[in-house]
Amino acid sequence: MKKYLFPREGRFYKANLHCHSTISDGRLSPEELKALYKSNGYSVLSITDHEVLIDHSYLNDADFLTITGYEIAVTEDKPGPFDLKKTCHLNLFATRPDIDTAVCFNPDYCWCISKEIIDRQKYKGGIYHRTYSPETINHIIEEANNSGFIVQYNHPAWSLEDAFDFCRYKGFFAMEIYNTGCAKMGISEYNIKDYDTYLRQAGRIFCTANDDCHSMADKPAALSDYFGGFTMIKAEKLTYSAVMDSLIKGNFYASFGPYINELYVEDGKAYIKCSDARYISMTTQGRRAKLFAAENGRVLNEAVFDIHPMDGYIRFDVTDSEGRHANTRAYFLDEFTVE
Repeated sequence: MKKYLFPREGRFYKANLHCHSTISDGRLSPEELKALYKSNGYSVLSITDHEVLIDHSYLNDADFLTITGYEIAVTEDKPGPFDLKKTCHLNLFATRPDIDTAVCFNPDYCWCISKEIIDRQKYKGGIYHRTYSPETINHIIEEANNSGFIVQYNHPAWSLEDAFDFCRYKGFFAMEIYNTGCAKMGISEYNIKDYDTYLRQAGRIFCTANDDCHSMADKPAALSDYFGGFTMIKAEKLTYSAVMDSLIKGNFYASFGPYINELYVEDGKAYIKCSDARYISMTTQGRRAKLFAAENGRVLNEAVFDIHPMDGYIRFDVTDSEGRHANTRAYFLDEFTVE
């Protein structure tokens, strides 16, 4: 029996789920960001300015949707420069467009926000004092989930966090496995190994790729933090509820180059179709894996993989001729039947 891992109905919408504007430390206004991303083929944008939750629904139109969200940080409180301190950054996405109240708010962390915006911020409970610890970070995630948000764990490499840190965090729905802004700073922010580590040691999550753009408009194109990482969301229609439902269910993939067009399993095999690729691979929960490679200047556009009952989970990686990747989330075998 055929099981589509991307829903058969609906269409893919290109999204950037990590973005900064002039409300915090970005260099473009929300209006400018919409114009720029829409003109480059994006349908979904979350303007996740630091520490404040802002409704950008006034930017929505029939072909463009904003997801309400913001980024919250918890940083080591120890002597020395910030560049040597561990920090945990989380994106909180409102599951409903009417959610306008921040959680775990503290104006002392709004270092790049105007006083006018800080004073207008609605927040739940009292001023929240943060300590860099798994307990604090898990409490923030729990408060967010209980208040109608889903939580994305951002850029572990830039944050100086490793498996000892992030495998103790529970309750986020996705890990950001590629971050354009960090990559263009010279940081290795393709974190697919961290994703597998979390899956194997801590639990089930999805994966995203995003720009985290701060609008380096004065940089040459090769160093621009626009239009690198993106998340392709398969949804029935371009509405807040439909897109959020797809995010919650994991009906999306992460990329900073290739596109995946179709993915399904049938009779103990997995089938994938994609844009031009040099490599297509399948990774499992264990050591068993499989790689197909194009030869003699040719390209691959599809592959078929055997699935074994011992695989635990399967996920797929498409690599293009420039070394850019598209990654599916991990699909655990109990989500479908392996014959």
